Amino acid sequence: MVENAPQDPRFDTNPFVTGPPHLRAYAGAPIRTVDGYCIGTVCVADFEPRTISDAETATLCRFASIVERLITLGGASSPSATPLMTPDPSSPPRNKIAEHYQRLEETLAAGHWELDLARNTFKLSPGAFDLHRLPGAQARTFRSVAARYPESERRRIADALRLARDVGRPFDMKSFFVDAVGLPRQVRVRGERVSGEGRSARIAGVVHDVSGVHETEIRLTSAINADPITRVSNSQAFERNLADRIAGAPDEPFALISVGIPDIVTVRQSHGLSQMDAMLRDIATVLRTDLQEGETRGRTSYEAFSIMTAEGVSADSIRERCRHLLTRLNVEVAVLQRRLDINPESSIAIYPKDGATVDRLLRSADLALRVSYDDPHSDVVFFDPLMRDRFEIRENATDFLQAAVDEHRILPFYQPIVRLSDGSVSGFEALVRVRLPDGSLSDPPQFWPALMDASMSRKVGFIMRDAVISQMQQWRELYGLTPSISLNAAWSDLSNGGMHADLIKMLAARNLEPGQLKIEVTETVMLSEPATSVDANLKSLRAQGVRISLDDFGTGYGSLISLLSLPTDEVKIDRNFVGTVMERAASRAITSSIIELAAKMGITTVSEGIETPAQLAFVRERGSTHGQGYLLGPPMPDDAAAALLRRGYVDLDAHSDLSPAAKGI
Repeated sequence: MVENAPQDPRFDTNPFVTGPPHLRAYAGAPIRTVDGYCIGTVCVADFEPRTISDAETATLCRFASIVERLITLGGASSPSATPLMTPDPSSPPRNKIAEHYQRLEETLAAGHWELDLARNTFKLSPGAFDLHRLPGAQARTFRSVAARYPESERRRIADALRLARDVGRPFDMKSFFVDAVGLPRQVRVRGERVSGEGRSARIAGVVHDVSGVHETEIRLTSAINADPITRVSNSQAFERNLADRIAGAPDEPFALISVGIPDIVTVRQSHGLSQMDAMLRDIATVLRTDLQEGETRGRTSYEAFSIMTAEGVSADSIRERCRHLLTRLNVEVAVLQRRLDINPESSIAIYPKDGATVDRLLRSADLALRVSYDDPHSDVVFFDPLMRDRFEIRENATDFLQAAVDEHRILPFYQPIVRLSDGSVSGFEALVRVRLPDGSLSDPPQFWPALMDASMSRKVGFIMRDAVISQMQQWRELYGLTPSISLNAAWSDLSNGGMHADLIKMLAARNLEPGQLKIEVTETVMLSEPATSVDANLKSLRAQGVRISLDDFGTGYGSLISLLSLPTDEVKIDRNFVGTVMERAASRAITSSIIELAAKMGITTVSEGIETPAQLAFVRERGSTHGQGYLLGPPMPDDAAAALLRRGYVDLDAHSDLSPAAKGI
C-alpha cells in the first residue's frame, strides 16, 4: 500500500508519480498460482493521496482470490487438463478424480462441458448442470441448456462455437441467462477445440458463475462514478459526461448551471458532519426533481453541484429557473429538523460562448459562482470574461500574501482614534500591513483581494490577534498604559474555528481586561443570518466584556433602525460620507443623522476618514465623540504608536478651521 507516493522514498521519483498520470495512492494484492508463484497483482490507484482502510484491503484481497480461482479453473479446461477427462492407467481411480472435481466445481460454482463434434453430443458436468438448475429428469442436452439463454446470447455462443470448430479459435466470453427457477445469472464461458489420442475432435471448456463478481463490478463502477454521500455523479464522472456531450454535439449550445452552498463549512462546524451530509442529500434530491428531460447533474466540488442542460435556453428563462430552484432549496432543505436558510448561490456558463472545452467551461462556471459568493446581494450570476481578470488579480494576491504568512512578514500598523472633545488618544485601530523582503511596506491594494478568500482571511486573523494582544501586554509592561485596540474581524474570524474562539482566554493569560479590546465588524458580517454561529459568537464575546464596533456604517444593507437589534457599543461612520460632507448635502444629512441617533442610544461614534480641517470641524460640531483619519494620525508602526500613546493627545487646535456654520453649511 502506498498512501502518498510523493512522500514515499520508494516512489517519489517514479515517472508515473512525477509525471502523467501523476499517481498519488496505490494498493495491490498479489495473485499466486497453486504452487505459490506470484504472477501479478490486482491493483487500484488514485490521483489523490488517501488512507486505505482495512475494509478496502479485504475487498482487494477477495478480488485477488477470485482471480486465482479463475486461473486455476482455466487450467482445468486447457489441453494439459485433458487427462482429467481421459485418465491413463497410472491415474487414481476415476471415481476419485470425479469426486475431487465435483468438490472443486461446488466450491467455485463452476462446471465443465464438452461438445463432441463427430457425434454431435453434448456433455455437462454435475457442477455445470447444477449451475443452470435444470430439473433432474431433464436430459443434459445442448438444447436444454441453450434454452435458458436469450436468443441474442445463443447466437453469440453459437458463433463462438462455430469459429472454434472451423478455425480453432478459442473463446472467453461473458454471458447471462435465467436459470430454471427464474433467477438471472451472469456466467463466464470459456472453450477451445481439443483432441486426444483415440478420441474424436471436440470443443471443451468451463462455465463459471460470476454473478457475485458482476454485482461487485456494478457496485465498484457505481462507487467510481458516484459521490459516496449523495449518490449523484461525482466530479470525474460529470466531467466525462460533459466531454461526451461536447464531442457528440460540438455545435449545439447548452448551459452549465452551478449551485453552491458557501455556508457549508459553518453547517459542518455548527451541526456536525452527519447533518452536513444529510443537507447535501436533501439538496441532491431537490436537484433531481428539478431536472428536465435529457439533463444530468453531479457534485462537482465540496460545496457545489452542477446541472448540464439538454439544450440552450434564453438568459431570462434560465435565470428565472435558477431563482426558483434557490428558493426551493431554502424552503425544502432542513438541518436538525428546523428550517435554516442555507444561502445557496447559483452561476451559469454557456457552451461554447463561455468555454469550448470541459476545463474552460467548468472554470467559467466556477468563477461566476465565486463572484456570487462575494456579493451577498446576488443570487444568480452569469459568467463574464472580466471575471477571469478579476480572479487572476486575486490569485496573484493570494500567492503574495501566502508567502508573507509563511515568512512571518504580516504585522499590524496602528492608526489613532482620538476623542474629539479634548484630542486625547483613546485607542488605535490595528490595520494589516505586509513588509516586503527588502524591508519596505507593500501597498494594501496589493494584498487586499486575497482577504476575500475565507481561508486566507482566517490565517491573517489569527496572526493579527496574537500580535495585537502581545503589543497590548508590552505597552502595559513598558509604559503602564493599555489603550483600547480595535481589531477588524471578518466572517471567517467569527465563525466556528476562527480566531475568536480562545480570545478571552488569551486576554486573561496576559492579565488584560476584555473591555480593552474592541472587535470591528461590518454590517454585512453583523447582519448575517441570525441562526449562524457568527451571531452567537459575537453576542458571547460582548457578554464577556469585549466591545463591539459596527464598521463602515451606512454602506451595507442595514438601516439606522437595525441598531436597535445589534450587539453594538460603537458605530464608525464610513469615510465615504465623512469625506464628502463639504460637497454633498446627502452626506451631511446621513452623517448628522447617525451621530444624533447614536447619541440618543448612548453609543459612541467614530467619524472615519477625516482628512481636512473642515471635515473635522463638521463632525465635532455635530457631536461625534471620536475621530479617525490622516489629519489626526496615519497608520503607524508600533514604536511611533507608543510615542503618541505616551504623549497622550493630538493637538486639535492645530487643525482648526472655520466652523461649518460660519461657512453657511
